[in-house]
Amino acid sequence: MKNIQKLFLVGIVSSLLIFQNTFAWWWGIAPTWYTDSLKNIADLVKDSETKKIITDNIVSIISNNIQENSDYNIKNFYTKKLKLNVEIPEALKAKIQKAYIGLGVNQQIYYDGMGWGEGWSQVATPLDVTEWINHIKIELKTSEIPWEVLLQREIFNKYIANEYGDSFMGTLYLELMDGTTIPFSNSFYIYIQANTNNWKGQHLQNLYYQENSYNWYANIYDLLKAVFEKIKVGKTTNEYIAVLEKAIDKANEKMKAIESAQKKVTDSIQKEEDFAKFIRAYWATVERFNLLNDIKYNIGSEIKTKQSEGLIEEIFG
Repeated sequence: MKNIQKLFLVGIVSSLLIFQNTFAWWWGIAPTWYTDSLKNIADLVKDSETKKIITDNIVSIISNNIQENSDYNIKNFYTKKLKLNVEIPEALKAKIQKAYIGLGVNQQIYYDGMGWGEGWSQVATPLDVTEWINHIKIELKTSEIPWEVLLQREIFNKYIANEYGDSFMGTLYLELMDGTTIPFSNSFYIYIQANTNNWKGQHLQNLYYQENSYNWYANIYDLLKAVFEKIKVGKTTNEYIAVLEKAIDKANEKMKAIESAQKKVTDSIQKEEDFAKFIRAYWATVERFNLLNDIKYNIGSEIKTKQSEGLIEEIFG
């Protein structure tokens, strides 16, 4: 069970990183399908001088990208960071009214040539990108786009409808003096977990795993095998099963008590600094819960085995 839980946590992180890296750069070169939403942005611009500046600098513009700072984000729950690799040509800066990162909930972006079948063949144009709803806007200074942006998770909370969390798609936008808005970076995704006790508990476990990559596991089966042999002496099959069922009830009671204690911990976590206070203590409850769950599983397996023996005897006896 512990292995499953650890794989589940690692799987979440890995899936998110793989999802983001689907839109990553290979050897510093942006794939053709990735730049489709930027290569024709000059078509959106009304002012001829601004249009020429963009056209003359389109090779560098299509390389503008924003990514998650995964090293930071995996360690922090209440704040997230973005890494910006964005350059605005000097000549264009005088033509800009406003620059911001626009984030929308659960936006989808598809490109031709990705091998996902006809249902995935929509091409994202610059106009598509400008028309996507931006629920969140992070304003930036046009004179100097920062290399990194820190996001507070409360800006996402009211847009998260899913109990697990939601993905947000973001793009850097420029509002120009001629009244047009253009996308100015390739789109990126960021997943924000719901602000729930369950996810705060998962974050505590992730923090523990980051410091303790190796964990040992008890051989529950061998321990229980000896107990089973001792219990079944002098009992009928039904009497033996009844004892095992009572043991499962005891395990369930202990697991509920642990869950209650864990909820008190996660209820008390309200800011980033709170996590550090509980990492090891919370992990101790997780280990105990997982051991009980392993014990319960093996007891349940023993019950099913004994019940199966009775049915087999009826068939072959």
